Amino acid sequence: MIRLAKKEDLDIIMPEIQKVKEEMHESGNPQWGYTPEEYPSKEDFLEDIANNSLYVFEENAQIKGLVCIKEDTEYEYDPYIQNSHERAFVLHRMAVFLDYRGEHISQKLFKYADDLAKENHISLLKADTEAQNQKMNAILKRLQYEFKGEFTPNYPGKYNYYEKRIEVNK
Repeated sequence: MIRLAKKEDLDIIMPEIQKVKEEMHESGNPQWGYTPEEYPSKEDFLEDIANNSLYVFEENAQIKGLVCIKEDTEYEYDPYIQNSHERAFVLHRMAVFLDYRGEHISQKLFKYADDLAKENHISLLKADTEAQNQKMNAILKRLQYEFKGEFTPNYPGKYNYYEKRIEVNK
């Protein structure tokens, strides 16, 4: 089941996010910081929860992964790369917790984003990932996200930007 996250979920989420950060750090992926204070921090997730944009995948009373899905109202990619300026959802902070890898949870979270976009009559999804994040780049390509280019923001790393069109019944 995928549901909106609650503040109480952070007791489970934050230690698991730290494990994901350590894995990223060990693989040379600079996308997320290493310490709990670095991105994504508890404050980032609290903001997502306050904005009703953080979703968790839960099965058998276990949170196994998460994603932030929010409307791109501020065209956040504009300073970095040319991107579409139509109503869109942006996907951020996707993580599948280490003990649950191989259960296709990321695909379920992406499918949920597709369905949520359709429900809201949004025909475009946007996402980015660090160029060295081989797993996420492969998932995005497999799920028919179109690579639109790369950018270097004012934080560590070089990022690949993707868009995916969703057919929406109007």
